[in-house]
Amino acid sequence: MLESGQELSARFVLVRRLGTGGSGEVWLAQDRERGCFVALKILRDDLMQDVAAIVALQRECEHVRMLDHPNILRIDGLYRAAPYTWIAMDYASGGDLSQLRGRSHVEIVRATAPIAAALAHAHRAGIVHRDVKPSNVMLASDGSPRLADFGMALVMATKP
Repeated sequence: MLESGQELSARFVLVRRLGTGGSGEVWLAQDRERGCFVALKILRDDLMQDVAAIVALQRECEHVRMLDHPNILRIDGLYRAAPYTWIAMDYASGGDLSQLRGRSHVEIVRATAPIAAALAHAHRAGIVHRDVKPSNVMLASDGSPRLADFGMALVMATKP
């Protein structure tokens, strides 16, 4: 069981759980190497030795690392330290897009238009996100949106 203060490696120290998803938990962590906070997507205990789950996490990492766009949440890499497997990514401290419910259409468009551009960028690279929803659009501290969670992404064949 994960807990605050736990070290996953010499590099990452867990601060607090940010959320739970189908394949695991997302934690705020201190990255000692970079000297900043990051988000860690950590596989569930029952998936730690599941080769297919680890391959899926690796694939997500590879897909996102191919995409250089200011509105796609940057992933640092895939890490393993027995018994844990996780990906480290930038921490978007502003929460997710669901916080904008009830706000004016101007604010909603300001936050979603850049996500449309991020999706177009991913599509040009042959990647389809397949899970766009408010909880997968994170907000940076300045309010700018970042598309996250490419775990269900599909890579399309490209024409020669």
